[in-house]
Amino acid sequence: MSISEPTEAVTGQGRKGWYGQRQLVWQVGAYLIINAMFVALWASGGSRGHHGSFWPIWPIIFWGVGVAFFALRSLTSRAN
Repeated sequence: MSISEPTEAVTGQGRKGWYGQRQLVWQVGAYLIINAMFVALWASGGSRGHHGSFWPIWPIIFWGVGVAFFALRSLTSRAN
């Protein structure tokens, strides 16, 4: 590294990557906790109203796609 090349600390990339990683952990944590609550609600008797269909699959799938895109963006921006 020469003197003319900026370091991660100077450009802020190190901090930006850390922030994105922290946000990803929060996103995944919220996804897991809330979807676990949906499954528990379904298992505790909420399944009777929908003929026993596993309705929590819909938020699991669609929210999961959003979390996956967020993770992809966070991990690829950190790699650059």
